[in-house]
Amino acid sequence: MTDILTSIRGRRLGLGENDELVVNGRAVALAPGHTHWKAGSANGATVVAEEMGDGCIHTTLLTLTNTPLSVVSVTTGNGVGGFKLYTFPEGYIHVLGSYAEISLSIATAKQADFTDGTPEGDIGIGSLLPANADALGTDATDDDIMTAAAFTMSSYAAANVKLKADAATLILNGSSTAEDVNLNILVDAADIDDGVTTEILASGVVVVRWLYAGDL
Repeated sequence: MTDILTSIRGRRLGLGENDELVVNGRAVALAPGHTHWKAGSANGATVVAEEMGDGCIHTTLLTLTNTPLSVVSVTTGNGVGGFKLYTFPEGYIHVLGSYAEISLSIATAKQADFTDGTPEGDIGIGSLLPANADALGTDATDDDIMTAAAFTMSSYAAANVKLKADAATLILNGSSTAEDVNLNILVDAADIDDGVTTEILASGVVVVRWLYAGDL
């Protein structure tokens, strides 16, 4: 529904239901650097979202500060888990490209859950949290937004792990339930104690460039 405010030179100007400017029944693109009216939402106090868009192409910049990635090792298997960073608006989302630079650390109180100070594993960014302890990417949704990359810690920390999307673009069907951006992690079985629930802290930036393709 659009509220018509005025008419200028035969063009009807108004506001849409989300307060976006509408001209002759069509939403007007925002100037670069302004927030896109179809922005999503960051999750939790440790993730801050900066939204930029031009009414068509949208860029979301997420800044992480000690974001807690929950990690669970089932019996003698790998430790797996993650954290939901962001939820796109409901509808079809065309992910055009993405990259991230993440530093990992383990708080002193959690270090006893690991076999030594040099845990190894992989992190990736996917539309779903891991469903099992298989290698990241075995299930495509583990790292369909950014391909998993290896990390090796030193003294319970790993700096500047770089992630990027693979060559293909990605279309997410969030027409029934809005799709998410999840930072996922796997710790090798040899580096984590058996049967523990622990966490690894992530800091850094995640950038996702996307197109809102409408809702049904």
